[in-house]
Amino acid sequence: MRPADIEQEGDVWLYTSYEHKTEHRDKERSIAIGPRAQAILIAYLDRDETDYVFNLGESERLRRIEQRRNRQTKVQPSQQNRRKTSPNWQRGRRYTTASFRRAIHRATEAAGVKQWSPNQLRHLRATEVRSQFGLDHAQAVLGHATADTTQIHAELSREKAAVVAREIG
Repeated sequence: MRPADIEQEGDVWLYTSYEHKTEHRDKERSIAIGPRAQAILIAYLDRDETDYVFNLGESERLRRIEQRRNRQTKVQPSQQNRRKTSPNWQRGRRYTTASFRRAIHRATEAAGVKQWSPNQLRHLRATEVRSQFGLDHAQAVLGHATADTTQIHAELSREKAAVVAREIG
């Protein structure tokens, strides 16, 4: 995501991704960004229009500084600045699906909570949207071409099944 890819007009912004898994089928992928997400995102948009909003190299640099700060053992003076000229994490300027998943796994481990993955978050949100707004809205939010695919991601509501059971007996 780059600032140039976000239309910041109106109360709902629109992010259009030009690199996604169905681009080879000439499909456009747009994501609506509401006021709550805008409030979080605004702090990251103050950069060059072509730079990535969430920069992997920047995040990794800050993580490594924190690791050095929290180091328990004494470091010899000759070992204090052994930074490689081109570490692997500086090659990528943006998060990939794998680097995003690794970042989440590190954060959950540091927080001492059960590990989860980005797809679980996507499925949860799809289920919430389906429950609150219906299948067609969930399909639009997820960007699926067919409702069949959305039904795989958005689970049926147990509460709705309970309502039917109460009514029918």
